[in-house]
Amino acid sequence: MKKNVGNIDKYIRIILGLTFVTIGYRTGMFWATLLGAVLFFTGWFERCVIYWIIGFTTCKSTQDVVPVKTPIE
Repeated sequence: MKKNVGNIDKYIRIILGLTFVTIGYRTGMFWATLLGAVLFFTGWFERCVIYWIIGFTTCKSTQDVVPVKTPIE
């Protein structure tokens, strides 16, 4: 699976993931800890299964850039 999580999305996921893990651990809410872990690891590895299933990406692709042709001298 290719990377499909962009930089801004990545940092938001990591920060929210760590926040949810901390809140879940301190309050004993297992679902918050689990959600935080999923958010953290999808941000860390820059891959999201839900994005992959629906064909969505927040990455800037280098394939979209058209190379500049230089004139033949």
